Amino acid sequence: KDLATTLAPQMKIDEQILTDFMNKKGTKASKTDWGTYVAITTPGTGDNLTEKSIALVNYTGRTLADSVFDSNVDPKFGHVEPYSVDMSQFGVIPGWIDGLKMLKKGSKATFLVPSSLAYGKNGRQPSIKPDENLLFEIEVLDVLTPQQNEALQMAKQQQQMAKQQQMQQMQQEAMKKVPNAPTGKK
Repeated sequence: KDLATTLAPQMKIDEQILTDFMNKKGTKASKTDWGTYVAITTPGTGDNLTEKSIALVNYTGRTLADSVFDSNVDPKFGHVEPYSVDMSQFGVIPGWIDGLKMLKKGSKATFLVPSSLAYGKNGRQPSIKPDENLLFEIEVLDVLTPQQNEALQMAKQQQQMAKQQQMQQMQQEAMKKVPNAPTGKK
């Protein structure tokens, strides 16, 4: 059996759940080729993302019961910085790749992702149950070429290295000021 045939029964269930959810909330969304529902609130400018794009995004992920399980804009999750999504690789759930193709730089949208395009049968315990449909608020901050992304990653690494060197220097300076401080040398 191919993947589509295997996922078909769950996709039907998910589609009904998502359709009911959207009807209840009055959400109007477009269905992508794979089955993610995308409600664009801010269209953005330029061309749609492609498999050659790197999208820098802000996001908040929640269950349909409105329980937030991850976010890069909420400090309590410990990673407040734009998230880089390489559209040529599956570093994120398929529902994201599917939905992002409908967006442009500056787009804001809500993705309603069927479980089979999210974490599937296994879920991601404890916050995401098996076969759970998910909702993501997505904002595309910027769209980079692979070359621009590589330069950005290099700059980030250099920043990290500079910070580490600065910390080591400060520690060495502090040690010099403490009389009879252990130096770590024997």
